[in-house]
Amino acid sequence: MNEVKITGRVYNAKTTTSLAGKSITRFGLSIYCGKGKDGKSKYGFIDCKYFGNLVTDNNLKDVTGKLFVDSWEKDGKKFSKPEIIVDTIVNSTMFAERKSEPQPEPQKEDSPFEDDIPF
Repeated sequence: MNEVKITGRVYNAKTTTSLAGKSITRFGLSIYCGKGKDGKSKYGFIDCKYFGNLVTDNNLKDVTGKLFVDSWEKDGKKFSKPEIIVDTIVNSTMFAERKSEPQPEPQKEDSPFEDDIPF
């Protein structure tokens, strides 16, 4: 199974139209990778391809798709890079405010003892 689920911010989105008239959006995804030894935040970047129009904003996005390694040759040199072929992209709920569910009232158990125990 080749499935990738990742959360990040979209940058440099560019939409083109194929010869068949379909929209293809290529974009980068900035991914938080934790903090380095110096205490500063570190980020990684991965290229993505989405078959459709993509409306971008500054919100975190949850991206699901397949990992693909694109390879090509130019001037006698071989190149390759990983890329996510996106199936779905939605606003992330990672940092959404969670509503607490109401907790059930504790049930009183029938006790063989009286309520007033003189200790």
